[in-house]
Amino acid sequence: MKNVTTASFLLTCCILAGCLLGSCSSGQKKEKEFYEAIDNDNLSEAKSVLREMDGSEKYKCAEVLVEEYIDAGEVQEAVNVYERITPNHCSTYEMQYESLHGHDGYETRVTKLLYQALIENGEFDKAWSYHPLDYQDENYPGNAKCYFSYLSDVLVHLCQTGRQPEAQQFLDTKGLWFQKNVDNSEWVEDYAQYTYRNMIGQLQSILNNNYISSPPASDSGPGGNTGKTTLLERRTAYPIYLMPGDVLHYEVEAQQAVSVRICNADAQSVLRRYSRKAVSDSLKIDYAAIYLLEIDPGKGRQYVTSSLTFTPAPGTPAARPRVSSEQVACAHRHPRHTGV
Repeated sequence: MKNVTTASFLLTCCILAGCLLGSCSSGQKKEKEFYEAIDNDNLSEAKSVLREMDGSEKYKCAEVLVEEYIDAGEVQEAVNVYERITPNHCSTYEMQYESLHGHDGYETRVTKLLYQALIENGEFDKAWSYHPLDYQDENYPGNAKCYFSYLSDVLVHLCQTGRQPEAQQFLDTKGLWFQKNVDNSEWVEDYAQYTYRNMIGQLQSILNNNYISSPPASDSGPGGNTGKTTLLERRTAYPIYLMPGDVLHYEVEAQQAVSVRICNADAQSVLRRYSRKAVSDSLKIDYAAIYLLEIDPGKGRQYVTSSLTFTPAPGTPAARPRVSSEQVACAHRHPRHTGV
C-alpha cells in the first residue's frame, strides 16, 4: 500500500511539472511570436498576439508595443494598448504606491510615454489624465503642484513650436483651475502657495521665457539643428542625412548626466556612446545614410540643449536632403530588435 501511495504521489508531481513546463513553453512561444511580428513591422499582429499573453511577459511586451505605436505616430493605438489590452493597471494616483498596485514599473513608464506623446500630438486634455497625481480626486487642491507641472509642460511645448498666442489662450483658460479648486476651497490656507495669483504669475513667466518667434521646421534642415533647448521626458532622436566625407558636429548640454548616442539609422548601428552632462564632439562620415543624435534623459525630465550640424565633404553641395519623420520612424527601431 505504501508503494502504491508513493507511486501515486510521484505521478501527481510529474503531471503538475508537465503542466508548468507546458505553460512556460506556451508563454515563451507567444513572446517569440510577438517579437517576430515587431521585427516584421506588423504591429496589428503583435497586438493580436499580445491579447493572448498573460503574466509579466504581457506587460513587458505591451510596453514595447506602446513605444512602437508612438514611434509610428499612432498615439491612439498606443493608448488602446494600455487601456484595453492591459486594463488592470493602477491609476495615476496609485502609481505612488506602485509596489503594491503596479506591475514592476509598467504604469509609471508607459503613462510617461503616453503623456509626452499626447502633448506632442496636441491632445492636451487627454495628456492630463496620464500625469501622476498626489491625491485621488484630480480637482483636490493638493494636486495643484501636479496641475502646475502639467500646464508648464504644455506651455513649453506650445512656445517652442512657435505657438505663443495659443499658449497664452491655453494659460488664460486652464489657469482658472487654481481659482476654482484652490482659492475657493475650504483648504486654501493649507495650499496658499498654489493660489491663482501665485500660479498665474509663475506660469506667465515660463511662457515668456520660452517664447520662440517662429516655429522650427518639423524636418531636419540642410544644416541640421543648432542650439535647440527642449524639455525631454523620454528618449528623443534628432535626424540628419549625410554623405561620405561629411563631418558631423554635435553638442549636448543637460542639467544632469544623460545618455547620448550617435547612430547610423539605416545600418541600425551605434557609432558613439556617452553618459555625461555635456558632450561636444565630431565624427567623419564614411557612408551616405540617416544619422541620429539620440538623447535619453533617464528616469527624470530635464531641459537639454542640443546642436547637430555638419561640414560638407569637399566638392559637394552645402545642402543635404531633408529628413522626414516617416523616414526616421522606418529607420529607427526599438533597441531590442535592432541588435543595438
